Amino acid sequence: MCELASGFYDICESSGGIDTSYAFTVWNYTLNQSNIATLTIANGECTALTLVAGKTAFPINYRQETGFFTDEKTEGAGGYARAQTTTLMVFGNTKEMITNIEGMAKSRTAVINKLNDGTFEMMLWEKGGKTTDSRASGTATEDMNGTTLTISGKSTQKAVKISSTIVLALLA
Repeated sequence: MCELASGFYDICESSGGIDTSYAFTVWNYTLNQSNIATLTIANGECTALTLVAGKTAFPINYRQETGFFTDEKTEGAGGYARAQTTTLMVFGNTKEMITNIEGMAKSRTAVINKLNDGTFEMMLWEKGGKTTDSRASGTATEDMNGTTLTISGKSTQKAVKISSTIVLALLA
């Protein structure tokens, strides 16, 4: 049965936007196995997440007010699904960025977004999202010289909260 479990309140205003995003590859195509070793999700929160040995999450840093994400219910033939997308404007164009973006475009990626209110939300952990990239040099001197990354996919669950402790452990 699907029922409203409790009420919710607009407690206070908070800042919008994303501070930092973290990404990890969810599937190892060479070994044909998941890169997620343990995962526990309950009541809108990820309470445990580890990756297999040798796998880590990586930060994607970008300028303030150039990243956002959406998590929307999609309509279908009676099923439940969510379209999830994170869009980030990454300035610069180093050889390391070219290599990393190429790797993301060829894999399936989960995203953890650190919001400007200090909380973290994780999306696309089930099957990962596909990354598209759009490189632009800009025209005017003050234009962006960089890449817009769009990581998108479908999920059967809404993005969930995840603690900073778990996120930091993924980066180690």
